[in-house]
Amino acid sequence: MFGHAEGDKVLKTFARLISKECRESDLFARLGGDEFVILFINSTINAASDTLIRLQQSLNEHKQKANNPYDISFSFGMVSFDPDKHKTIEALLDDGDTQMYEHKNTPKNNHTSTKLD
Repeated sequence: MFGHAEGDKVLKTFARLISKECRESDLFARLGGDEFVILFINSTINAASDTLIRLQQSLNEHKQKANNPYDISFSFGMVSFDPDKHKTIEALLDDGDTQMYEHKNTPKNNHTSTKLD
């Protein structure tokens, strides 16, 4: 609807805001398309949740300043690393993906659960 150039701008904005809200020790990367992953190093679920709340607030502030005709928001899944269950990074990512879809499909979370498309 808004074109590839605008989509690229959204992805860059989202990455910049993730970088701003994460700690130096956290790792984040774009997996492809509109999918990003954050690895919170030595963190708790509560601290990671707080970071995601701040990210959503930053996105809301960006929308007000940019005056774009669209919202930038995200869906997420949060998983704690379990060495007995997550033998590979793919297993950890798969669990996060499953959590994201469960979160997206929970009606009470719809206010924070939309993709970047």
